[in-house]
Amino acid sequence: MMKKFLSTLLALGIAGTCFADIQAPPNSGQTAIHKLGRGFSNVLYGITELPLRVINVNAADGNSAGFGVGLVEGTQRSITRVGYGLFEILTFPAKTYKQSYKAPYQDIEYDPYNGYSEFSPEIGWQSKYAYGRKQNY
Repeated sequence: MMKKFLSTLLALGIAGTCFADIQAPPNSGQTAIHKLGRGFSNVLYGITELPLRVINVNAADGNSAGFGVGLVEGTQRSITRVGYGLFEILTFPAKTYKQSYKAPYQDIEYDPYNGYSEFSPEIGWQSKYAYGRKQNY
């Protein structure tokens, strides 16, 4: 009886370890090379923040706001993105943000209006984010 109980317990113990969920840690994709690539992408394509901001403000508040506010905010966001890109290129070997290679700016999913996506926005149809998919007619 005891032998059968121990065998069952051993079998359950082994079976319990077989169902372990082995995954990569959340930041495993954030490496030094990824940070360097993100920096180059933000420097090269950071200017796309300008027309996108003009389009979004124009759709929300009208033509005058799109030209005035959209132009100023788009310029500010472009300069910020290029600045972060240069920072990431220069510091790519070091873990600079919370001891990781993550982007140092506020995430757009956390703050949709003021946040930044990891990479520059795409203008047109194939954006990962909903705000780049709008077609204003």
